[in-house]
Amino acid sequence: MKTSTSRPRVWFLLLVVLLALALVASACGDDDDAATTTAAASTTAAETTTTEGAGPEMEACAPEDMWLLYSGRTLSNPYYGLVDQGAKCFAASVGLSGQYQFVASESDSAQQLSQVTSFLAAHAPCVAVSFDPHETSITPAILDAVEEAGAYATTQWSRPDDIQPGVGKYEHWAAHITFNGVNNGYDIAKVMFDEMGGSGNIVALQGVLDNQAAITRFQGLEKALEEYPDIVLLEDQTAGWSATEAQAITETWLAEYSDDIQGIWAGNDNMALGAIEALRAVGKAGSVPTVGVDAIPDALTAIEAGEMLATVNPDPPYQGSVGLAIPYYAAIGELDLSAVPTETRSAFHNAPLITADNVADFLGDVDCAKYEPAWQLDNIWSRVIGPDTYE
Repeated sequence: MKTSTSRPRVWFLLLVVLLALALVASACGDDDDAATTTAAASTTAAETTTTEGAGPEMEACAPEDMWLLYSGRTLSNPYYGLVDQGAKCFAASVGLSGQYQFVASESDSAQQLSQVTSFLAAHAPCVAVSFDPHETSITPAILDAVEEAGAYATTQWSRPDDIQPGVGKYEHWAAHITFNGVNNGYDIAKVMFDEMGGSGNIVALQGVLDNQAAITRFQGLEKALEEYPDIVLLEDQTAGWSATEAQAITETWLAEYSDDIQGIWAGNDNMALGAIEALRAVGKAGSVPTVGVDAIPDALTAIEAGEMLATVNPDPPYQGSVGLAIPYYAAIGELDLSAVPTETRSAFHNAPLITADNVADFLGDVDCAKYEPAWQLDNIWSRVIGPDTYE
């Protein structure tokens, strides 16, 4: 039975192959049709020209054919709202406002991968993607999808230690933009410990545990604790970057430890603000030093009001704009990635500490003009301060 059914299938496949070869030969022999087809292709939405900047045997997209995608966690987090605003600033500057989209994973790695691959399926190869992986472990799968589609991508915050742009198989991984999490976690801890007089008890709110930013910021807290032996960490928990979760956890801690909590360290501003809400409910907002990271508007307002002590400014609009600008320039052939050192493409960018002393410098709405110099091609790496490696 098996032998008798296989022969017709083989002959059918051979017939398909022969017909395909005949069609190819016919097309190659018809110069007029080929010329017409070539002329028509040059006017389609996928118009491309060969360029060295796009890599060996790659083609560059026409700027007007580009699509821009930012993939982040959720727009209900003000940090991502600012990222989105920065991305929109860049999209408008290159005439692509209608071809930009922010997709929110809502803290679901599988959904993030699905959203990115769907966008690529609709618009690739002329796509520039910037994504902040919900979990570090999802990064290779998204990069695989980008590479297969022929698009270009920038990652932000999290990447596995064993891969980086400029090294290995991901030729279209344009850059990794991040900030020194150890230093950020250390800086906010140190200013809080000094405010506490160098002694007392604290609690700590961590972000998503499989996330490089969360891991390294907590390492910064641990580093500071080693330098301040009279500071005691009573307890730490993950609140998943969420203000709501952080508020609930802090309420529990306040019920358990009460006045024994003299400081609250949070891995981001969203969680710090959740903790401040819990402190407000018991009349302690402003009397228990609280710190975070991200410099979102409500955190800056809280610092100005004396309810929050400090934050670090990774400048979300900068991330949103420059994070798309780098793969955009690579895709249109204006940025030769092979000429950019690996330690520049995968790097820490500067992020200043903000306290009551300088918070006035960072208040106000997003001003696109403020960020425009940073996304210019000749200035695209201006905020790089060193390779993203921890010693």
